Amino acid sequence: MLDRYVPADEAASLFAAADVVVLPYRAGTQSGVVPLAYAHGRGVVSTRVGGLEEAVHPDTGILVPPEDPAALAVALEEVRRGRRFAGGAIAAALSRCGWDEFVAVLETAGPPQP
Repeated sequence: MLDRYVPADEAASLFAAADVVVLPYRAGTQSGVVPLAYAHGRGVVSTRVGGLEEAVHPDTGILVPPEDPAALAVALEEVRRGRRFAGGAIAAALSRCGWDEFVAVLETAGPPQP
């Protein structure tokens, strides 16, 4: 476990060494770590906060309630016992994280309503 900022030149080796990326956020709106995990072919165990519920699906990871260490422990035990995430699903999820997709969502939403 690293509880610090990880510079980009160090990140690739850490993702390669990981079985899963764990994001136990207490609160948040989004995380750039999820697409990084997907880019390295790793599933995600995360708390269900902000937009993470939209980014992490059963075939790409496990979501648990925030501030629930027991649920987080159960999810990590599931991974330890061999739970794997679908590489194709992770690649598909990553393909939805690009700028083109982001712009398409903004264009679909239209201008803000007063």
